[in-house]
Amino acid sequence: MNVRLTSAVTHIIFKSGLPTTLAWYRRQDQEEKPYIVGVGWLLKSKKAGEKLDEAEFTVDIGVEDIFQKVSLRARVDH
Repeated sequence: MNVRLTSAVTHIIFKSGLPTTLAWYRRQDQEEKPYIVGVGWLLKSKKAGEKLDEAEFTVDIGVEDIFQKVSLRARVDH
């Protein structure tokens, strides 16, 4: 498992995300972009004993900026 983003990364397991992760992902070549999948893909793949199809677990970053962090203060103020 890589903790640094390199060209060897094949999957990004989405949990809470960081803006730098999204920026790195968007800079990658279209043909070589890693999958962005939810934690469920990792858990269910482990349970099945094999890598499951990513399509069911793909996180759509085009819908909204899922990597945007919202501070607790910003949530309380609104």
